[in-house]
Amino acid sequence: MNQPPAETVRTDAEPPVPSPRSAVIAIAITAVAVLAVGLTIAWLRSGGAAEPASQGTELPETVEVPDLTLTATDGEPFPLVERLRGPVTLLYFGYLNCPDACPITMDVLSRALATRAAPVRDQVQVVFVTTDPDRDRPTDIRRYLDQFDKSFIGLTATPEDLAMLQNSLLSPVAVPERPDADGDYLVGHATAVYVFTPDGIARERYPFGTRQADWERIIGDYVDA
Repeated sequence: MNQPPAETVRTDAEPPVPSPRSAVIAIAITAVAVLAVGLTIAWLRSGGAAEPASQGTELPETVEVPDLTLTATDGEPFPLVERLRGPVTLLYFGYLNCPDACPITMDVLSRALATRAAPVRDQVQVVFVTTDPDRDRPTDIRRYLDQFDKSFIGLTATPEDLAMLQNSLLSPVAVPERPDADGDYLVGHATAVYVFTPDGIARERYPFGTRQADWERIIGDYVDA
C-alpha cells in the first residue's frame, strides 16, 4: 500500500523556476513510467509463460459478505448481502485517478472474461468499489468501467461504510495522500481482488500481477460451466 509522503515545510517564498534540464528530466521520468505500465499490461495479458502461475492467498478467516448497502452508478441502493450471493464476485477496491494498478487490473479481468463462454461469463460479476468517494462521482465511475466491460458494477459509499467494508475483508483501509499544490492526490489502497463464492463467502484474494491466463484458470475453477 502506498505510504503518505513525508511532510514538507512550506514557505511564502516564490517557487524556483524549473530549468530546461529539469523539464527534460521530468518528461523522461514520465515516459519511463508510461513504458513500464505498458510493459506490465503486455506481460499480464500474455500470461508470462516463463513464470509460475499466480496463486491466491487464503484469508486468515472466511469472510461472509457484510450487511452493508452501497450506492450503484445509477444512484440505486446496492445491498451487498443480496447482490453478492448467486454469482461468483470478483471485488476490487480502486479509484479513477489511479495511475497503474486499477486500470491494469480492470483490463486484465475484462480480457480474461472475454475468453470465457457466455454460460461461464454469466456466472461472474466484477465489482469495483471506489476508495475515493469524494472525487469519484457515480457517472464518472460508470464511464470509466465502460471502457473495460459494460457489465462491470461500480459502487460508491460513505467513508464510514467504505472503511467497514475494507475492515470486514481484513483489508487495509485506503488512505489519501497529501494533496499537491493543484489539489491532486493519490490514494494508497489494497490492490488485491477478493473472490466471493455464490454463497456470499470470501476465502481467497489474488494479488495485483495475477495474469490474464491465470484469471482464466481461476474463473474456471470457481464456475461450473
